[in-house]
Amino acid sequence: MTSEQVKTAPARLAPTRLGVILLVAAIGAGGTLLALPRAVVPRELPGLVLDPAQIARVQADDARRATTAPADAVADSLTELVATQGLAEVGTGETPEEARERFTRLGVAAYRVERAHGEAGVLALRARAVLDFERVLATRARGEARDRVLGSFPRTVERYGVTHGGRLRAPRFVLRTLYKSRWNAVCQLAATWQLTPVELRAFHGWLALGADSAAPAQRVAALDAYAAAGGVRSREARAGLAWLAGDLHRAEELYGEALSRTGSLRFRNFMRAARLATGDALESP
Repeated sequence: MTSEQVKTAPARLAPTRLGVILLVAAIGAGGTLLALPRAVVPRELPGLVLDPAQIARVQADDARRATTAPADAVADSLTELVATQGLAEVGTGETPEEARERFTRLGVAAYRVERAHGEAGVLALRARAVLDFERVLATRARGEARDRVLGSFPRTVERYGVTHGGRLRAPRFVLRTLYKSRWNAVCQLAATWQLTPVELRAFHGWLALGADSAAPAQRVAALDAYAAAGGVRSREARAGLAWLAGDLHRAEELYGEALSRTGSLRFRNFMRAARLATGDALESP
């Protein structure tokens, strides 16, 4: 048989190899589509990130401090006034003058505890109050036992989206931190007095990232404080808040900065959505 008479069989691919090639081609096509510029509306802000190890340290410190809480007339006076405040918040019939008088007495009582037992004594009473708060939640206490501890706190956290219909939406540590802040405020102290960095992130971070009902300016201010306390992805959140506030030019600018910083296609698509929403039909590269 001559070489001209030799017939070659048609080349065939094994089924397994053919499947691999088709899969690779499909992935490549999908990647190409994803890489194409397109406008994507930013649907949500970054989530609140809290370090579990730092949370555990705060809880352990509070448990330790609570065991050292002073138990004398000065300390008992402050504790009882805080409980009376809780009852007054859910009661009726109190006059503004009575409320102002109690606030004054609370400030004086907290000052006397600090004079008698130092800042550590105040912190110990606050830690004990936080543990009482957690006990009331765990036992589902009702009536006066609940009102003395919680007051109007459930309404406050519902208003800021921490709970919805009584169900917790935020991380439990956020709820705990906000109660600690409430205790500060009731005692005429700054809301964030002696909060640790992770508590500051919980306090400011939820207002910025999770409190949909809060005013945009309030959320932006909280975001600044969240970033200062070490909160992550705050720049992305700032762009998202600008979008939610309807400041589309600012959102486009901030997403553009994020794109330049990271090269993320997600930020590029968000930027394009903001640009198109402003009515500017010019497309960016």
